[in-house]
Parts: sequence; C-alpha cells; structure tokens
Amino acid sequence: MIVCFVICPNGFGHLYRSIDVINSLNKERKIEKIYIICSKEHKKKLKNFNEFKNKIFIKSTLPNLDLKINPYGKLLKFYNFNLDSSILKKSDLIFSDNLININLPHYKTVFISNFFWGDVYKNANKQGEYSKLEKNFFNERVKFILANRYFFIKNKFIKSKIIKIGFTKFKKNKFYKRNKSNKFLIYFGKNDIIPNKQINSLKKSKYKIYTFNKALSKKHSFVTPLVRKTIDYDRFKFTLTKPGLGSIRDLLINKSIPIFYFRSNNYEYKMNYLNIKKKLKFAININNKSDIYKLINNEKFKNEIYLYNYNHFKFDGNECILKFIKNYEK
Repeated sequence: MIVCFVICPNGFGHLYRSIDVINSLNKERKIEKIYIICSKEHKKKLKNFNEFKNKIFIKSTLPNLDLKINPYGKLLKFYNFNLDSSILKKSDLIFSDNLININLPHYKTVFISNFFWGDVYKNANKQGEYSKLEKNFFNERVKFILANRYFFIKNKFIKSKIIKIGFTKFKKNKFYKRNKSNKFLIYFGKNDIIPNKQINSLKKSKYKIYTFNKALSKKHSFVTPLVRKTIDYDRFKFTLTKPGLGSIRDLLINKSIPIFYFRSNNYEYKMNYLNIKKKLKFAININNKSDIYKLINNEKFKNEIYLYNYNHFKFDGNECILKFIKNYEK
C-alpha cells in the first residue's frame, strides 16, 4: 500500500501531527511507500527524524504559508495549487492535514482536521467566498474526516462523516508524572504573536525559563534556549503558549499548567481555550495587561489535585488511524 500525506504549511502544528502518524505507518510492513507533500520549511524539520528512512519520500513543493495577513486570499491560491499528479495517482490513500486542493482525488482522500479554515478568521476579506468553496469541497469530495474527539469544532453545513480519534503521539513512552519542577516553558513559533512585556516580568520569578524559540531567547537574555530534536521534551510546571492543538497536546503529555496568549479574533484558539478550560477545570488566559508573575504564584497551584483531570485525555490517535486504514482496505 502506498500512502501520501499533504500537509498544510501554516506553522508546524499540522506537520508534527502528521509526523506522529507517519512514524506509526513507517513501522507497518504492508505500507510500501509514504510520500509527503509539504513546504521547504517542513522538510527541514523532517530531516531531524532519523526514523524516516527507506520508505519515505519528501516532495517540498508547497510554498510557506502565514495566515496572519490576507488568510483567505492565500488559502484560495492553495486551493488551485498544482500538486504533483504522479504522486497522487500512484497513492492508494491520501491524508490531507487541513489543506483543501482541487487536485485531491475524492475517492481516496481522507482529511485530518479539527476545524475548518472558513470558520477561523471572522470578518476577514474573502471569508464568505472561501467558506462556500470549503463547504462544497467537503460535501462533494470528502467522505471521512479524522478529528480530535475532545477539540473538534463542528460546522453544521459540512456533512462529511466525522471519525473521532484521540491525540496522536510520536513515541509510546510513559506519560510524565510531573515533579515539583521549577521550570517554565515559553512555547511560541517564530511567526506567533508573543507577549514580550509579560515575559519580561518573569525575570524576577523563582522559575528557570526555557524556550525553543531562538529569537525569543536572544531578546530576553534570562530565557534559556532549548534544542528540539524530537517532539518529546522535559518537564515544566507552567507552559506559556497559544491554544493550538499541538501546543495543547504537548502540555497535556507534560502535565504542565497552561497559560494561553492569543488574539480573540481567532475562532479556533478561542474554542480550544474554552474546551480545555472546561475539561481541566482550569486554564489561564492572559492579555497585554496581565501580570504573569502574580498568576503563577497563586496558592492554588501548590495543591496538585488538579493534575487528576489530565488523565481524562487519551492518546490513541495513531492506533485509531491504523484501524481506519485496515477498515478502509476492506
């Protein structure tokens, strides 16, 4: 069986989720080849994974994508982008991680998605045009959507069958049992909106501050840079990040206390924040006037009863997708 992954090049969340699944499929004997259609930025990240040999072939033809400015104009261009037809033709099954494209064959394309782009950027230019195109694409071409069972944002106008799965995970190692750590992780990508003023206030805290973002560590000399070779990392008591699903997944694995910073006009982030706050019974959302130093010294975080709620989340996404493929072959 030959499988292809088409990965949305906006940020790295779509990439890391696909990497989790690709790693599982790479171990399956019946999977002969895995093609990956992605951006050049994503290809650089993929090269760090030594596990991806022999079976895996990367085609980095997709342009990089930053949806902060003119999101729907860019997504409309991606819809008409000329994907490699030879790869699509020879693939038995195609997984698209949240990128609709006119060249994706309807009879063998499955989507991995937790939201629809047409819902995300409210009142942005060409939102109506893209939403209509997206709705028609799913209703006419996509039979199945594999979606996170905890954070999927439903659209009542899209009729594709939703198959709910847990979080994906790269390795099957045990979950971290967080100790009384004094580590604080700042988890933003280079294109994210970053609360620099609030971060600066952490200078006086008792916590050791870390980040994977090199530019951020250069701007704030007290923040220690980390090298991220895999998507598993050390234990942190607090994680300051955006409420994207990749960030949420990592802090759940880490059993870290989430502190979220995001723009209120991002519908996906807003819904993810409300969801995790409901499920964990707590979550911190800061704005430009918030005092992080005061928040993290709150007495309630000394009592670790809240950690129990992390156990409600299952990380069976890889297994669910493997089961889907077996049923699909039948």
